[in-house]
Amino acid sequence: MMGQTENQKLRQTMDADKWEAKDFGEHETEVLARILEAMHSDPAEWTKSKMIWQNVPATPAKGTQGTNGEANGTTKARNAVIDEEKYVLVNCAIITPEVAVTLLDYLRTFQSRTCQLILGAGAKESAGLKSITTKHLALASQALNFMITLIPYVREFIRRHSSSTSLAELDKMRRLYQDQQTNIHDKLIEIMTQRLHIHVNAMKKIDFDAVADQQVSPHMETLTKETNTFHRTLSRHLPEPCVQSIITPVFAGYREQWGKAFREALVRTGAGKARLLRDAELFESKLNKINGFGDIGTYMTDIVKQKVVEAGATTPTIPNRPGAE
Repeated sequence: MMGQTENQKLRQTMDADKWEAKDFGEHETEVLARILEAMHSDPAEWTKSKMIWQNVPATPAKGTQGTNGEANGTTKARNAVIDEEKYVLVNCAIITPEVAVTLLDYLRTFQSRTCQLILGAGAKESAGLKSITTKHLALASQALNFMITLIPYVREFIRRHSSSTSLAELDKMRRLYQDQQTNIHDKLIEIMTQRLHIHVNAMKKIDFDAVADQQVSPHMETLTKETNTFHRTLSRHLPEPCVQSIITPVFAGYREQWGKAFREALVRTGAGKARLLRDAELFESKLNKINGFGDIGTYMTDIVKQKVVEAGATTPTIPNRPGAE
């Protein structure tokens, strides 16, 4: 019954959540410390109720227990009758297979609601979010990553008090969390891939010789801003290995798609070539500080520099790269 109540509370809390970053408070920090301690030993707060040889707390105040002498749920002691003899026992929270199952159900609820609310966009209705953004996806990944990290600590505590079946189920649950985190990362990559295709298609419509006087293309300015914002959001909420697992395939797509687009771009004059080069240099100057960008900028500028224009045409000298800081 308690497990069902806690699951219901979890669902209600998650449904109303706005998915904003929030730091741990003092209570959460204390609970986390106990979980980490459980890797090697049983935290005193979790096991002291099992020590039935300790002195029983003072008799509850008048009105705090029923006429049959049983505790009302707020005290630490309760009466038990064995062979017509009354004993005082301590309410104990020994981990049993049933309790392990309850914990697994709780973890399963968190995983499934995260999937439904973020990947399934359910939070738009339940919490009134206008859209599911990169930040929401990153926070969901952060939450899953936190649980993935904690499960081995919980597992060790359960191992000392429960069955191997519970451990196997807990291992499966951790893999389920990892799979869902991968799905979220794939969604983040998909978002940037879609933006890439939009900007590449915009480039294909440009006659660079005709717009030679224009400093840089709007689509390239937008792409670099979006990419920097995307990377900042990931870096704010995710550990560096997770960031790299997302940004690396994004940049691989940039190298392939932009490289192809720049090779296919038709320029006949030196002015048109210079105009195309400014786009490549803007791309390089705005993104080259991001870890994982590599030599993509140089790769693209080299493609432009190798283009052959009309005989006698020259490429004007560009004193400063546009957008260079």
